[in-house]
Amino acid sequence: MIGAFLLSSAVGLAVILSTRSWHSTWWAKRIVRYGIIVLAALVPIGMFLRRLGVGRVFDDFQSAPISIAGGILGGGGAIALLSLFVSLPAAGLLRRVLKTLAPFESVAAPKATFGISRRAIVEAAVAAVPIATLGLAAAGIGGAFVPTKLVQRPMKFANLPDELAGLKILQITDLHLGAFHAPSAIPDLVARARATEPDLVLFTGDICDYLPWLEEALHRFEEIAPRYGSFAVLGNHEHYRGAAKNLRIYDKTKIAVLGDAHHALDIAGKKLLLMGVDDPSGWGNDKDHYVRRADIAMSGAPSDADFTIGLCHRPKGFRALAERGVDLTLSGHTHGAQTGWNERSILEPFAEEQYLWGRYEHAGKQLYTSSGAGHWAAFRLACPSEAPLVVLEKA
Repeated sequence: MIGAFLLSSAVGLAVILSTRSWHSTWWAKRIVRYGIIVLAALVPIGMFLRRLGVGRVFDDFQSAPISIAGGILGGGGAIALLSLFVSLPAAGLLRRVLKTLAPFESVAAPKATFGISRRAIVEAAVAAVPIATLGLAAAGIGGAFVPTKLVQRPMKFANLPDELAGLKILQITDLHLGAFHAPSAIPDLVARARATEPDLVLFTGDICDYLPWLEEALHRFEEIAPRYGSFAVLGNHEHYRGAAKNLRIYDKTKIAVLGDAHHALDIAGKKLLLMGVDDPSGWGNDKDHYVRRADIAMSGAPSDADFTIGLCHRPKGFRALAERGVDLTLSGHTHGAQTGWNERSILEPFAEEQYLWGRYEHAGKQLYTSSGAGHWAAFRLACPSEAPLVVLEKA
């Protein structure tokens, strides 16, 4: 917590100093000066409110409205502040380059164009840089308030029995209820989900950050009434809030938690095996966590399963599950870095084998990493929140 506050304060101070030194004419304007100071202060305040609201400041105090307010202030403010942190030095450099090419005082410099002075043209070009980045930040902040999309994701498998072709699996992950979303977001999502008539509903962790809301939310999701039931695994945030507390709430519902366990379903005479692995947050820094937990989950599983689906909160476990014969792994956790391009995370080129968002393959098995039904920060740019409807198809 202290490190995050120090980092946000350092970024805010850097933005203030870069504005004063690189853009003194802008700093002289009261609206700019006060705006940047307020923005720099809002980020650590929002971060503190977020942590306070989800119970990470005082163990006996939680408040979802405070948490959501902190997420909006801290998350949105951080994005705006970072956009200025990057763009202000770039704009200052551009001003120096343009003044070098056509100094204002030079007799040889081009005359004013259409009655507009050279100085005004240069300042407009320079101002366009932070304005553009702030525009992208605003678009991303606005994208955080778009309702969760139900997106159909067909996935093809050569070994899929004909009887399982067309099976529809709704994945709900990373809703982070109470960290940003309120329960009011659930009824609309449930109604749209019911209309798709999924056969299975699978929850892959980080569903709720404000436990007083969890039971009501899970009962709401029960209304989807999938033909073959609902199953879940825990994510890191369930462990942060208390795994035992979460499990006691799940026990009051019809949603079965597969914590390092498996469950076999008979579908049209074919055996569909579901298996889940717990998140490493509850088990320390075991580098072989997924190998060990996948082996535990598959212990005693029927060897004649026709198709296997794995639930794993973090896509980091995909390789271990794939190498143990799990045909399809469903994961979340990454949020797709909440910034994408062409339905891939924009960080994909820099995060090899992190499986940030979309469909992946390893050892002939497949993974789908959802961008998440909710988010932790008030920003989504070309990476909308989603509840994927995975449809199994014969290759």
